[in-house]
Amino acid sequence: MQSSRLALGTALAVLFSLTVSPVAFAQRRPPDDEIMRRTPPPRPTPVPVAPASQAAWVAFGARNATDIAVGANGVVWIIGNDPAGAADKNIYRWDGNAFQKMVGQAVRVAVDPNGKAWVVNSSGSIFRWIDTSWQDMPGKAIDIGIGARGEVWILEANGSPSKWDGNNWRPIGGGGFRIAVDPSGNPWVANQGNQIWRWKGTSWDLLPGSAKDIAIGPDGSVLIVSTTPATGGFQIQRWRDGQWIPERDAVGAGVAAGPAGALYVMRDTGAVLRGSGSSAAPAPGSAPAVAGTEASHGDEAQLCWKKTYGRGVGRSPRSARPITTRTPGSVTRNARPATGASVRCAGRAVRTGTGGGTTEPSARSPSPTAAAPAIRGSSATR
Repeated sequence: MQSSRLALGTALAVLFSLTVSPVAFAQRRPPDDEIMRRTPPPRPTPVPVAPASQAAWVAFGARNATDIAVGANGVVWIIGNDPAGAADKNIYRWDGNAFQKMVGQAVRVAVDPNGKAWVVNSSGSIFRWIDTSWQDMPGKAIDIGIGARGEVWILEANGSPSKWDGNNWRPIGGGGFRIAVDPSGNPWVANQGNQIWRWKGTSWDLLPGSAKDIAIGPDGSVLIVSTTPATGGFQIQRWRDGQWIPERDAVGAGVAAGPAGALYVMRDTGAVLRGSGSSAAPAPGSAPAVAGTEASHGDEAQLCWKKTYGRGVGRSPRSARPITTRTPGSVTRNARPATGASVRCAGRAVRTGTGGGTTEPSARSPSPTAAAPAIRGSSATR
């Protein structure tokens, strides 16, 4: 009897342990916050540190400028700020490492697709660079612009936009104070009232915004020196989606746009800066020629005549005195070819006229197209 009672007690004890133990264990389990205190916190993964932001603009050369221009092939020319006190300033071209001083002086510059500069001096005279010397061109101007395909436009002394047709300047009506040319060959102008106008082939469009100067790259990028003041000049803005968008950290008194998005600004101090993302500016002649820039027959004939018996053979933009450097391809002035003979000029034979010398193409000045909307403030000269 006693043994049966012991067996029963043992069985009850086992049953009790099976039913009560989980509760007891649960009661003995520490609370969650105590578990958290006992568990070491995980180590956070270090956050990658972003590299220091690269400056948007870097110094370009050691020469200060009063005007800057870039050709479609990337060659950069500037008008310097020297000599002090002179109306016309020295002309410089980037040689791949520094700005090289060129002969002559001027106030405004534009560069054609092959890296050759056209300049305007303080008296309004127009010159273009022919390898080693300046060629005097007809007309008077206050500004000049050249498109990516080689179309050359000026603002005449009265502000009228006119296009070089190979023989003369062809006006289209309207007026402005600063001019640039897009890849389609159409001019954009800013007038002294800071209005911005775009030529559409037959008429002018007035655009929003206001500008002191304007530049257009070979890819069609249009940039302006706006009228919004900022340290170093004025805010540089880009035309995008029908509005002017501020360019990152871009401030200056002048702007130029080159190939592959290359940008240059000229601060109000004259310092020249290049966009840090821009490719290196090439030395003259190192970039390939741009298609579509071959001169027309009329242009070559005009150039040949000026190289032989025309005015301004090898003249300096400022002094208008003959310079000693030889113009490649020129014909000796004293050797007048016989009537009807041909001379080689710019790689092509040109027939001479009956007067015993090469014949200058007749100056053509077509009547202006229908009057454009008046662009106020375009008549003032420098």
